[in-house]
Amino acid sequence: MVAQLKEGIELDNMHAFKFCGPSRSAIQSGRNPIHVNVQNYQPTVWASDEPQRDPISGYAGIPRNMTGLATVLRRAGYATHFAGKWDCGMATREHTPKGRGYDSSLFYYHHDNDYWTSRVRASDVQQNCPNTTHELVDLWDGDAPALGLNNSALCAPSNGVYPVTPAGQPDPNCKYEDAIFLQRVHQTIRAHDIQRPLFIFWALHAIHTPLQVPQPSLKRFGFVNDSRRRKYAAMVSWLDEAVGSCIDLLHERSMYDDTLILFSSDNGGPVYNGGNPGANNWPLRGGKASNWQGGIRVNAWVSGGAVPSAMRGKKLSGLGAVWDAYATFAALAGIDPTDHAAAAAGLPPVDSLNLWPYWSGQVEASPRQQLAIGSTTCQQPVEPACINSWGWGDVLTVVQGLIADMGPGKGVWKLLTGRNPMNGWQGPLFPNASTNSSLWRFNNIYDCGEEGCLFRLDEDPTEQSDLRLAQPEIAAAMLAEVRTLNQTTFSPYRGPGEQNGDVAAACKAARGYGGFFGPFLTDDLGLSHASSSSSR
Repeated sequence: MVAQLKEGIELDNMHAFKFCGPSRSAIQSGRNPIHVNVQNYQPTVWASDEPQRDPISGYAGIPRNMTGLATVLRRAGYATHFAGKWDCGMATREHTPKGRGYDSSLFYYHHDNDYWTSRVRASDVQQNCPNTTHELVDLWDGDAPALGLNNSALCAPSNGVYPVTPAGQPDPNCKYEDAIFLQRVHQTIRAHDIQRPLFIFWALHAIHTPLQVPQPSLKRFGFVNDSRRRKYAAMVSWLDEAVGSCIDLLHERSMYDDTLILFSSDNGGPVYNGGNPGANNWPLRGGKASNWQGGIRVNAWVSGGAVPSAMRGKKLSGLGAVWDAYATFAALAGIDPTDHAAAAAGLPPVDSLNLWPYWSGQVEASPRQQLAIGSTTCQQPVEPACINSWGWGDVLTVVQGLIADMGPGKGVWKLLTGRNPMNGWQGPLFPNASTNSSLWRFNNIYDCGEEGCLFRLDEDPTEQSDLRLAQPEIAAAMLAEVRTLNQTTFSPYRGPGEQNGDVAAACKAARGYGGFFGPFLTDDLGLSHASSSSSR
């Protein structure tokens, strides 16, 4: 690689939502998930039981009238391109990357699909469309199915990780899905007219279930004894080399010096199901699907030639959120990020903050001084589908906590209320043969109650010591702010949940797109209400 160590800035206090879909909706819309989407629904879910109740927001992902980040940057003349995992909705064409302002896109809609066949697993999609029994492909190119870019169903990994020939060797005819996305990113960089500004949003599938990886990458980590950890390390290594190849290409095309790169995870590492995913958030508490720091504080950095030389190699501990990318990039492009289309539709405004003054060294403190921590709560009466820490079912948005930077010498504080799963600390070697599988379950819950648990994160980043009783004034002030923020939350109605959303999507895929998932609320299904207003 051309790039050397410490050319960028480590963002040591960046935060996301506790799981993927809401984080991605937040980044693309510039909003805290409490103001756009806290439900980790599959993108096929919509309010089919009451379709006229909310034709703007009654679908999984981002409400149609919220302006996407790419649309904002196009106003400044940027070429905009998307590759990888979308997970921001798919009900109408307004929900797709093209509908959100991307000139080109190659992507899949769901949380995950198979890395080798691009098919959505049968367990994740109810195939309720008559005569539709096969698994459907989830791979889309711009405004149409990505015909010819997906592998055959014969590429399904017989060993659970990578496809093999009858002789047991890696099958050279099967292309890793992330390699397909990487190739598109390379093509985009090579074809770009360097006289025009460029924005690429590249959302790698790795590292997400079903946790599949090419055989050479897996073999490289044969020295790791635990198979779960070995696979996870192999996927991280693949990702690292892929990012490095793009940086090399930017240098090759003399584009690196004018480029700003933001890299971030969309949630903490998954440690549930007895540690089977292979992640480790040590020394932080908890993991993905929880609001402990292990679930919401994420790996992140900025790099590229646009980073001032005086800031390179630094670690910044000021607060940040992944949705701050929206206002930061808009500011660098010279564009006002105010979302007038959303305001006209009565939707929450953008609450992203411009972090560039902090990243560039113009100011010493992060503009973000507080961060609302979102979650879900069941509506009444409680339905069985709602009793789930992922936020599935008929739910309401809730502010479960708050992180606040009180200023120099006063500390960074976190208040967390209610029931919180994934409670505990993994240890430096996790998972391993002695991992207590019963500990890392969704029902491993610590209840902070209505008054909350209080932690001073700058002194106790691992959330060991609850200081609520020792610091009652701080706890009371933060709890009051949480209650105030709860008056601003956004809870669109999207139907009774996973059980009702897939019929229209499956039928449209089977009958209209040759077995590929795509936008499914269209006139030919008698659902013309879904195109009654514009999101751009």
